[in-house]
Amino acid sequence: MPKTKMHRTTKLGFVLFVGACLCAGSQRVSANPGPNPQDESSNLISAHDSNSHDYKKECKECHSAIHTEESLDPGIETAHRAMAPFAAGKELSDQQCRWCHRTVDLQQGTQRVENSKGNLRRYVDVELCAFCHGPFGGGSSGRGGAPVYYQTSPLSPTNPDGLALYDLLCSGCHGPFETSEVRGDGADIQKKIDEDEGGMGALDVLTDAEVQAIAAVLGSE
Repeated sequence: MPKTKMHRTTKLGFVLFVGACLCAGSQRVSANPGPNPQDESSNLISAHDSNSHDYKKECKECHSAIHTEESLDPGIETAHRAMAPFAAGKELSDQQCRWCHRTVDLQQGTQRVENSKGNLRRYVDVELCAFCHGPFGGGSSGRGGAPVYYQTSPLSPTNPDGLALYDLLCSGCHGPFETSEVRGDGADIQKKIDEDEGGMGALDVLTDAEVQAIAAVLGSE
């Protein structure tokens, strides 16, 4: 083969080789868009799990729109906007988010960002809703005059269970009872509620007996 023709053949082969590599690389990228599946930072469950080193504590970093969102009917407030003033914790803080949304529901959604369809949900305990929207209260109203949506309520105001009340109403901000930051300190709960310390004013729906039951279980060291 003449030298010039051999040179052209070699050059063409090199160009085809480079092109094939680029195509293969392009196919690999398009087949796996988004974050690297091996990167734990792309794991939505991990980002919402307080036991993970990838836990993102600041909810509003990703969910700030929740505070300004509107329903399809602007005359009807969304659940988040309607309930935020009644949630314990500082106004529009992550404490308020965690007070309602305790854990990730692993039965919904997906672990990987690149596969997510937006259907991951943080679990809300229905008993927390029924606490105010249950049958207890004056007339046909629930606690604090809330509309009654549930015919039963998990806890009786006349026979309060301090530990159950703590788990339902306090653990969202102060952590599980076993490792609670306020365990051993059951004093002045009512005063803190009255002064809205740390957003505790939302708990003014508690009866004196319920406040005393929580104080007793926290102070029983």
